[in-house]
Amino acid sequence: NCIKFVLASGSEYELSLENLDLASKYLRNRSDLENLRGFCYIGLGDLLEAEKYFSAVLQSFPNDIDARFGLAELNILKGRVSGAEKEYKQALSRQNTNKKALLSLALVSDELGNQNATNTYINQALKYHSGNPEVYYFAAYLSVKQGDLEQAESRIRTAIHLKENYDEAYKLLADILYKSNRFEECIEICKYRITLNRDESSAWYLRGLASKALNNIEDALTYWETGLSIEPNDEIMRSALELLALEYTDIEDSRREVWAEYHLEKAKDYEKKFYSVQARYEYRRALRINPRNTEARLAYAELLLSDGYKESYLSQLNFVVSEGNVSQKILDTVEGYNSLLSNTLSVQWDVNPFYLKKKRGNIGIYFAEPSAELYHMDSTKIAVEYLKDLFVSSDTINGFADGTNAKNYTSAFADARKNNYDYFCLISFSESDREVSATLSMYSGRTGKEASEWKVYRTGNDRFVSAFRYLQQKVETSLPTYGKIIDRKNSDVLVDIGKKDGLTENTTNWLIVKKDSIKTADNGIGISFSEENILGNFSVESIGEEISDGRIAQKGLYDKINVGDYVIPVVEVVTPLEEENLEEEAKTVSVEVTEPALLQLLRNIRN
Repeated sequence: NCIKFVLASGSEYELSLENLDLASKYLRNRSDLENLRGFCYIGLGDLLEAEKYFSAVLQSFPNDIDARFGLAELNILKGRVSGAEKEYKQALSRQNTNKKALLSLALVSDELGNQNATNTYINQALKYHSGNPEVYYFAAYLSVKQGDLEQAESRIRTAIHLKENYDEAYKLLADILYKSNRFEECIEICKYRITLNRDESSAWYLRGLASKALNNIEDALTYWETGLSIEPNDEIMRSALELLALEYTDIEDSRREVWAEYHLEKAKDYEKKFYSVQARYEYRRALRINPRNTEARLAYAELLLSDGYKESYLSQLNFVVSEGNVSQKILDTVEGYNSLLSNTLSVQWDVNPFYLKKKRGNIGIYFAEPSAELYHMDSTKIAVEYLKDLFVSSDTINGFADGTNAKNYTSAFADARKNNYDYFCLISFSESDREVSATLSMYSGRTGKEASEWKVYRTGNDRFVSAFRYLQQKVETSLPTYGKIIDRKNSDVLVDIGKKDGLTENTTNWLIVKKDSIKTADNGIGISFSEENILGNFSVESIGEEISDGRIAQKGLYDKINVGDYVIPVVEVVTPLEEENLEEEAKTVSVEVTEPALLQLLRNIRN
């Protein structure tokens, strides 16, 4: 009874340990109790203490299988997959038909890239446990990873035949049908899953995905709306819906107001917690979905004002006024700020800085399709499209992703050269039920050489969005800062760079370089140009939010400086986005993946 009570306490590991202490008073020298202690300490994150108990069990009971499984888990958590393989082999040598050991070795061998061993172990499991539906489930999953969809379908249908209403198997079957481009059949399986459990959000997600593939856009939006009503924190489903809505629905569509409301409420919550960076993102996301949302625009404007950007604040208010039906208070505020800002650079030079084309970098974003995705089909594709959409709001970068899979580096490089991209990125993405990880590798579009690489791990709420916002900002802040001359009056020139680009009074020494003469650096991230294309120097005098002016000094006897030429700082400019990164990382839990998808698969194997 004590042991039953220990097991009944579930994931409340501290309570479980208390119950184990109670059980140990009556049951001594029990390896099962000590192994339970070890697994409880794994749950609590105390890996050293867990290892102590498993090792002690093996010292007294060298043939204990569960202790071997515990040590294998510890190796997975530490990233030592080969160490886990060793422990599973030890377990199998003591029970050569043990189902958990065979399936675990098949999964671990697959992770290590040893396909021969994977097939050997899974075939042994099928031989010794031919009536077990779980064995066929994992066999089907491994077939998917190896790209044999026909074999995978055969195996998963056997699992379903052996176990009626096996939901995990039906989900995998729907995934296989989707990957096989059999979208109508995929939808039918999803509908069946929904009849068994209407609250199964993963079925609504895949049903929407398959409907989109059939170009049934309205159906896809409806299914994803339903799925999000069940699981509102499913970031990938929400991103898929928003990306589809941005592409296919009109700005006047009343549903956009509903979809934007989610971000508006999150922004308000962040503001209450004084998380200004996150609040700013949520307001911008709300406005991206529904630009006519006055409440979001006014709140976003207030954040801009608190950051000291009065011109940007006024620009947002002017947009609200242009939409009509505004209060007298807003009209009075606009009038007051028009007066206050009557002597800004934009007024002096008669330029509207918010319509300037300031984007300098063109970046192609590619991905290789994963062999299997456990939680969200097409998650990597959606991640790439989402990253591209983040660059829409960038002042400096154009992101391009046409949804075509780049199978490898070579095809991505060829496409980048064809489209004359400055850089191209290859994205990899993976998720477990609680964590995500992503890697962005950036290469020169001209030479193909690797320029930089960033990896990010996130857990907790907003992990998907946080990870890709981080990558977007890393790319954006890594590119060199430079401006362009947009007007000239004798020796005075106006350039399209200002405080929002990181320009300060300290960055006064600039080179003027002939337009269209710069190129990306041969190595790393940067720009290069020949000395013969340097036309003179630029000294900043007045700095605005988006523009600045100053005086030029020509190089040589002849004045060759014209509108369109570049101004390039001699010293590094630290942009405000880099400061945002520091705040972002301080307030967002960032850890290495503590429970990778492999471990969750292994834990799902029943003894």
